Amino acid sequence: MFCFSSKFLWYCFIVLLCSGFLSAHLIGLSSVSGLSLEETMSRRMSSRSFTSQSLSDKQLLDVLWAAYGYVGNLRTVPKIGYGYPLVILSINSTGSYKYDPENNVLSVNDLTINKEIISNDFGSNTWVNDASVILVLVWDQSVSNNQYFASAQAGCVVQNVYLAAASLNLGTCCVDAIDFQALRNHLKLSANMTPLLVMPLSYPRGSYSQASPNYEIMTGNLPRVQYSSLSFEQALRNIPTAQQSTVDSLTSLQLSQLLWASYGYTSVTFDSSHHRTTPSALGIYPLVIFVSNATGLYRYEPDTHSVLEILQMDKRSAIADALSGQQWAANASTLLLITYDSSFNNGNTGDGGNLDHANIEIDAGAVIQQIVLEASALNLRSDVLYQGLENWNGAQAAVIRNTIGASSSIVPLYVISVGIANHATIPEISTVPFLFLMIATLAVIVSVKILRKRIFRGLLHY
Repeated sequence: MFCFSSKFLWYCFIVLLCSGFLSAHLIGLSSVSGLSLEETMSRRMSSRSFTSQSLSDKQLLDVLWAAYGYVGNLRTVPKIGYGYPLVILSINSTGSYKYDPENNVLSVNDLTINKEIISNDFGSNTWVNDASVILVLVWDQSVSNNQYFASAQAGCVVQNVYLAAASLNLGTCCVDAIDFQALRNHLKLSANMTPLLVMPLSYPRGSYSQASPNYEIMTGNLPRVQYSSLSFEQALRNIPTAQQSTVDSLTSLQLSQLLWASYGYTSVTFDSSHHRTTPSALGIYPLVIFVSNATGLYRYEPDTHSVLEILQMDKRSAIADALSGQQWAANASTLLLITYDSSFNNGNTGDGGNLDHANIEIDAGAVIQQIVLEASALNLRSDVLYQGLENWNGAQAAVIRNTIGASSSIVPLYVISVGIANHATIPEISTVPFLFLMIATLAVIVSVKILRKRIFRGLLHY
């Protein structure tokens, strides 16, 4: 039987408080002022001017974990296609390093390859070289040979890097206007390794301003977007894993949150125009989001934050059937269809759907990641459906287009099912580490106390 003095108990109490304080600062990504996920999404912006201040190793690893790391045995981005075919290289002034997602560490790739070696591979984007670190996303074709799926998953990574940077007051930008062959040669990549894009990462010269959803334009029929209780990091850690979901309908507020996150406007401005929650190649935003649920089919209108009714019919079963007969998806509360409007001509993209676009897939991936994150913040289950859409504007895409009554210019890319998760309790991210530290600290203190007594008794008998 142990008997602790009041002085000793107070000592334990103080140590436990300190342990709790430390645990709050040792859990992965640090959030800025406790920003909610929606506030972080609103802060997302592209930075093209950087200071000379270097990143810390922890900052870089925090960003890389958010981009493509693990939460338990799951990844921070969904699987699109048949694996995780991306490799992230980090290039700085000392060399090139390869990110190891399983262990969340960087290992030396080649110390003869540094920022100077690749400095001419970004065309007119010479500002990329000013960043402390340049992240290169590489597609490993030996893991998956589908470039569309690889590009879409790269879009998911891009979005996470943007949000992680916004959480850490860092700056970044997605750059795909690069000399791919020169970069491959300079990085000494094998024939099956293809660079897709680069993201400079550093401290921006300009500071982040206060940001929110763009409430001024939200005059449509969807409810006002609210801030959830989860941060970006917590949303990453809370992405549900069960494939089953209930058939309960989403509320209008939940639908509002998901649609705004996918393609809505924020209060941040650039050249007199408002930012979106996701980036877009050339800033043209040619995607169209459709909603299919039990009451009908709707089209999201970001300019007013509203939905426009297209059909008063439940098309979920027909859409799921076109996706290789995945009828389980028809039981989800809502299906969100990500499509490309190939008649969009602002930026010379009006191609009638005849041309494939890796950059459009990257745009779609960023939208996918936003939906997955917002669904997690709302404690909803989301799944990315890609089966049947392996080819650009293929036969099943045509089936979906006809099912929803869309024009020939609409190219279906991906479908995301969203439903109410069976488990309704959001885990507290800091609870487990805090309890673990409390128990571990108490165990250490007790062990030290016992050891001191034994040493003292040993000295008496010496």
